[in-house]
Amino acid sequence: LAFFDIGNSAQSLNVPLDIDEDLFQVLRAQGAYVQSMSWGQDVNAYNLDAYNTDLFMYTFPDALVLFAAGNSGDDGLYTVGSPATCKSCMAVGASLSARQSWDYLTGSKDAEVYNYEVVADFSSRGPAVGYRLKPELCAPGYYINSALSDGPDSSSYHCGEVAFAGTSMATPITAGSAALVRQFFTDGMYRYRLRGESGAGMEPSGALMRAMLVHSAQEMQGVLDGSSVDDTEYPGFIQGYGRLELDLVLPLKGPASGDSAFTLFAVGASDTDSEFFAEVDVSGDEVSFDFQMTLDEAVMRPFRATLAWTDPPPTPIFTSSPLVNDLDLTITNTDDGTVYYPYYPFWSGADRNNTLEQVQIDTPVPGGNYTVTVSAFAVSSKQAFALVVTGTLVNATYNYTFASDDDFNRSDDDDEEGFFDTAYGIVTVVVITLAAMAAGYLVYMRCSGKSRDEPLLDNQPLSDM
Repeated sequence: LAFFDIGNSAQSLNVPLDIDEDLFQVLRAQGAYVQSMSWGQDVNAYNLDAYNTDLFMYTFPDALVLFAAGNSGDDGLYTVGSPATCKSCMAVGASLSARQSWDYLTGSKDAEVYNYEVVADFSSRGPAVGYRLKPELCAPGYYINSALSDGPDSSSYHCGEVAFAGTSMATPITAGSAALVRQFFTDGMYRYRLRGESGAGMEPSGALMRAMLVHSAQEMQGVLDGSSVDDTEYPGFIQGYGRLELDLVLPLKGPASGDSAFTLFAVGASDTDSEFFAEVDVSGDEVSFDFQMTLDEAVMRPFRATLAWTDPPPTPIFTSSPLVNDLDLTITNTDDGTVYYPYYPFWSGADRNNTLEQVQIDTPVPGGNYTVTVSAFAVSSKQAFALVVTGTLVNATYNYTFASDDDFNRSDDDDEEGFFDTAYGIVTVVVITLAAMAAGYLVYMRCSGKSRDEPLLDNQPLSDM
């Protein structure tokens, strides 16, 4: 757990000029593969900070940087701020917290409005420059209880708590989830499902962590507008791909069966020698994976594929079209030839703007055969990618299914613990809690909507909002 204090006594931020070398790489040298950044600029542009973020992630493909999208959503579209406007990082928007939190903090609220299916009205909105989809997803950020110190001039050394609202709160929650995703792969849980098996783990790329998080996201009810909820497009520039729901890509609830069963397929190791490394070499290259659906309609789940890649930084730096390597994702029903295109741009064809694409078939044909294809539309160099696929599948040669009880229920003689058995669950709680606490010093100093030299007051305590 590494901290980098960029705050000063005036409650503003001293951000390094080169955030690649003097911020991200410093943290990476301390072993921080997942970096949570609850700060940003009130500039919807691809600028030097966005460039340096992409440069870092391209240089260190095993890392993922997450940025708070900003708190200027009340000003409308094009309010997500740099560096969250970069191509390969994850921009995080804020949803409301659970209804019970609102009841506890503010008294009884309308459960149809005040719940985590609703985007916070202040959550900054896309698109980013180049008409790119930002934020990618949302996580609870209105309100979140956070640590509160007595201040730098206090001699009591007490630490209390305070309720805050902001995308700065949603970002460390998402970073904690990314840490769980990373540990899931490094501990070998993806392939072998047993912790500690020699040689079973892999180092996931930042693109794979990003793809897993977005793959889990679910459509939200809408966005808060006063005391009501307005509809939003899905996916779209307000909710991105929706609300983070990690148990739809990881077996967080233990053995699954029936309509909760699913099979996970993933490639996207950061190590080029790994069997889970995937790339395209030149324009026109294609990489395909075949899948067959279950015959049992009663347990059928949507068939979803998510593609992500860490794109090279562009030349020139300041550009309105920062995408360098353009990959495409499709699903083809090989029985009838139907081709399915990404959600965004709203099923109208290939995506020419983003480094993350998703295709979903809500009701696959029982027993149907489908091919997921990643193709290089235009690349200037070899391009590694990450692909995540889930569905209710059979005859999966990769056999990475979290569906059957046999995958989890081991004999009494088996001393190995499952990924989310009790002992590991404790670690899970600690990881998420520490991720939130780690951002505590920066969480209340979110600078979206402020210059870096002004006091940062946009994450107000509950009593001030």
